[in-house]
Amino acid sequence: MTIVTNCPSSVATRRRTRTRPGRRIRPNRNGRDGFTLVETMVAVFLLTIGLLGVSQVFTVSSRHTMNSRKETVANSLAQEIREKIMSETFADVHSIFDGIDTNSGTIAGPAQDWADHVIDRLGIGARGQVDIQLPAERADLEDGMLAVVITLSWYEGETLVELPFEFAIAKIGA
Repeated sequence: MTIVTNCPSSVATRRRTRTRPGRRIRPNRNGRDGFTLVETMVAVFLLTIGLLGVSQVFTVSSRHTMNSRKETVANSLAQEIREKIMSETFADVHSIFDGIDTNSGTIAGPAQDWADHVIDRLGIGARGQVDIQLPAERADLEDGMLAVVITLSWYEGETLVELPFEFAIAKIGA
């Protein structure tokens, strides 16, 4: 007859730690736990490689954000000069705005503020140009219409970026 008890010293409740066949448990050196110098160096190296990769992502992201900001500013500047053009009479648009170039010294009065904004907002080396095209210059324009081409350009690093905007104006009435 076999008797099993719930006593901690009983053979039935005693636990033994076993290892897999062929593996031995290595005792701690000098009774200390922790990492070796080689393990620490490998961990630091891997962490450094990871941080360098993440820093590159932030650098590229920052550059793209700046470029997007300049495109948004260029859109705003194009809208600004478009509003100035649309506020003038049809007969005066060609004489006031045709040939405006922020890199030349002669800029008509209504466009002078815009020319200053191009340099201030897009930076040194930025350029704004306005070209008013008559029906005689373009086959797709009918009499009583003008085509307005606004070109804004600026440097992103060493790359020149040009952003053209085009719209048409029609003369209303006689």
